[in-house]
Amino acid sequence: MVSAIIKMELKEIIRDKGFLTSLSSVVIFIGLLLFSSIKNLAVIAKVFTPYLPLVIGLTVGYGLSGRLVREKAQGVIESLLCTPLRIWEIWLAKTLSISIISSLTTIIISLIISLLIEASITNLYILYLIVVVPIFITSALGLLCLIYFYLGMKQIQAVNYIVFFTLFIILFMILRTQSLVELTLKTMFIIIASSIIILISMYIVRYTNIERVVTTFD
Repeated sequence: MVSAIIKMELKEIIRDKGFLTSLSSVVIFIGLLLFSSIKNLAVIAKVFTPYLPLVIGLTVGYGLSGRLVREKAQGVIESLLCTPLRIWEIWLAKTLSISIISSLTTIIISLIISLLIEASITNLYILYLIVVVPIFITSALGLLCLIYFYLGMKQIQAVNYIVFFTLFIILFMILRTQSLVELTLKTMFIIIASSIIILISMYIVRYTNIERVVTTFD
């Protein structure tokens, strides 16, 4: 049943206007970054390349997560709760479908950027893209979907603004970084932190009372 929902969600996401909006935002941002730093592409290749996939994934995933808000407002989530599906299965299907699209989009865009700035695409970087980045994206979107489940519509709007501005503050701080970073330690930290977030989110949603979620519907 979960796999069926994931397949259905994937088809709907591809046709969703929010997906095109997210892609447009990423393309504009990357274009501005490359245009403004065309004389320092070597610096971008060494410093920003490990971070860009994370930022791209968050941007695309954040745009797609708006589907869950619309579905909650339109009563789709409420209808799903009336089916034999358990709440953690609904959360899992929504999280994975958004994460799969976000991860695939991120991998493709990241590889294109690497080619444009003539950065070396090593086996380690490919492993980073197909393992670390999806884990990070899934943890972030899983937590965001969990928050959307728990909050009312007015609260979700406030959280959206907070997440939006926090994302771009973090992005600004990353782009100000001028020193070279050691990827291995930060990669291990990302994997461990993301795995913990996924486990905590799964635990919380698994023991969530449906009545608690129903009370958040307007």
